[in-house]
Amino acid sequence: NVNTLEFVEVNRAAVEHYGYSEEEFLSMTIADIRPDEDVEKLVQAIENNKNEAIYGEEWRHVTSQGNRIAVRISATDIVYEGKPGYRLVLANDITELKQAKKKIINSFIEGEERERARIARELHDGIGQYLSAAHMNLEAVKDDLQQLPEKRGKQYAGGLTGSGRQYLRSGRFLTT
Repeated sequence: NVNTLEFVEVNRAAVEHYGYSEEEFLSMTIADIRPDEDVEKLVQAIENNKNEAIYGEEWRHVTSQGNRIAVRISATDIVYEGKPGYRLVLANDITELKQAKKKIINSFIEGEERERARIARELHDGIGQYLSAAHMNLEAVKDDLQQLPEKRGKQYAGGLTGSGRQYLRSGRFLTT
């Protein structure tokens, strides 16, 4: 009943799924199967959808055991026992669907994090190996550099240490 929000009919699937008996359902309003913190939003949504003949939304419901389930509501206005002011509401439990989506998103995020860590490790290890190899190659030719002009010797020393603290003086490398 759109005006009182009371259930006027309930099917066997709802009784089985929610755990309330048919008699319990018929003594309840739709606010009774909503978490307390959702009731104000429910009242506002009903007011906003009063002039809509058909609508759909996602909500949370509470079972007789106190479990919260996610539901997708589809509703349409109907004439019940010859009277307007009623709404046929179908509630589909989408709790497992939402949990599966959450798992997929978390798996995707976890995969991205693993890939970022792998790339960072490869960059770090690859660059470290490259720099070590370059350093060894520069060290290997160090003794043959007496033939280079002093300017080139300083450039070599800067490449070897990365800081330029070694320089060529009189054909020999010195550390400062």
